[in-house]
Amino acid sequence: KLRRMAENRLQKCPPDDSELQAEDFPAILQELRIHQVELEIQNEELRRTQEELEESRDQYFDLYDQAPVGYLSTDSKGRILQANLTASNMLALPRGNLVGQSLYIFVARDHHKALLALLKSGAGDRGKQTLAIEMIRKDGCQFHAQVESAPQLENDGLPLQFRMAIVDVTERKRIEKQLSQSEERYRRLLETMPDGAFTLLPDGTISSLNPAFEKITGFIRDDWLGRNFWDLLHPDDLGMAKKLIKTALAGKGRIAEETRILSSAGDYLIVYFIVEPEFEFGKVTGVWAIGRDITKRKKAEWALRNSRDTLEAEVQKRTLEL
Repeated sequence: KLRRMAENRLQKCPPDDSELQAEDFPAILQELRIHQVELEIQNEELRRTQEELEESRDQYFDLYDQAPVGYLSTDSKGRILQANLTASNMLALPRGNLVGQSLYIFVARDHHKALLALLKSGAGDRGKQTLAIEMIRKDGCQFHAQVESAPQLENDGLPLQFRMAIVDVTERKRIEKQLSQSEERYRRLLETMPDGAFTLLPDGTISSLNPAFEKITGFIRDDWLGRNFWDLLHPDDLGMAKKLIKTALAGKGRIAEETRILSSAGDYLIVYFIVEPEFEFGKVTGVWAIGRDITKRKKAEWALRNSRDTLEAEVQKRTLEL
C-alpha cells in the first residue's frame, strides 16, 4: 500500500532526470544505500518508541481501570462519557452500559441539587471541588460517597467535561458514627458519675473537670480550669502528690493513693485517687485521674477505732477491778 502511494506521487510529480549521467550512477546508488540504512535505523527507533508508548498506555489503563477509586468523566449536564472498572463495579453496572447514562440516576434524589450546583459551578475554573453525597447502585443499594471533581474548560471558559474521582466512604461513615456514639456515651458517663474526674498537664495545670468536682468540693469548676492542681492539695501532701504525678507521667501504669483536697468551706476532704498516664500518638501528654470522697468513711473508721479503743480500755479496767 505504501509502495502504491509512492508510485502515485511520482506519477503526479515525476522527477527531472535529464541531467543524470552514467558516471553518476555509482555515487547515486551509494547514496541510496546509505539513505536506505538511515531509513531502517529510523524505522527501528520508531518501532521502539511505539512499543514504549504502547507499554506506557497499557500501564496507564491498568492503573486507571484497577485503581481503588472510581473514575468518571461527564459532560456539563452530567452525562457519563467515560468510566473505569472500579466505577463500574461501584455502581453495579457494566461499563458499556454505564457510558451514556446520566450521573443523576446514580445519585440519591436528596443530593441532586448538590450535584447540579457542582456542575454549574465548573464555569470559571474554580479548580477541584469536593462533594459528599449518597449514591445508588443499579441494584438499589445506597452508599456514602466522596466525589472530587475538576472541570476541563474550553477556550470560552465553559466546562467541556468534568473528571470525577469517587470514593466509597460508607465504612468510614460507619466508624465515625460508632466513634461519635462512643464519645457521647463517654461524655455522659463523665458528666453523670458521682466521682470527680479530671486531667492534668505535665506541669500540674488542670485541663478538664467533670461536674462531680463541684458537688464534692463546692468550688465552681470553671474557676479551676487552667489553674494548678497543687493549689487544691494540703501542704503536707504536696510532696507525695507531685511524686505520684511524676510516676504517672513516666508511663508506669495505674497508681492509687489517698490525699487531702481543699473544699470551698475551707476544710480538707480526704479523697482516694486513681491516677493513670494519658497518651496521645504513643506519647504521654499528661495524666487523668478519678477521685472519690472518702471523708465520711474515714471519719466513721476513726470513730469506730476510738470506740474500740475506749471499749478495750474499759474492759482492761474492769478486769483489773475484778
